[in-house]
Amino acid sequence: MALTFVIVIILCAAFGLSGYILTGISLYSIAKRRGIEHPWSAWVPLMNFWLIGCISDQYQAIVKGKQKYKRLILLFLILGIVLLYALMVLLLPDASNNMLLFAALFVPLWCAAAVTAVFTFMTLYDLYVSCDPKNSVLFLVLSIVIGVTQPFFLFACRNKDLGFPL
Repeated sequence: MALTFVIVIILCAAFGLSGYILTGISLYSIAKRRGIEHPWSAWVPLMNFWLIGCISDQYQAIVKGKQKYKRLILLFLILGIVLLYALMVLLLPDASNNMLLFAALFVPLWCAAAVTAVFTFMTLYDLYVSCDPKNSVLFLVLSIVIGVTQPFFLFACRNKDLGFPL
């Protein structure tokens, strides 16, 4: 039983690391090619959401002529989740005896995670459309339904600008 657990942990860690590397390579390549400042932020765990928002904002500004601030919204949502989670961990010993306190911490965390997921998928759609408009809906739907596919779709899009005028 313990050996199975160790094997599962190793496989999950390897798969997570490979997804992180594919996402980093992809976002770095897209940001560098499009002239977005600080493409290295693709490798910083929370800053990569900022970069995805920057790519989306650039697409909205150049192609659709709209000024969006998805990079700021995503960054604040991610920071909000981190703060709510830290607060929950700090207060968890008290919350285990008090269901009302636990619910008061868990419900906002869940809501913030749901809103963040929606905004993340909105920005990913802009990224997919700017790279590969023909497959963007398929990439988005599969990224939502089967989340582990997202790094592979980003990697497939890293050298494409089919929906983005350079």
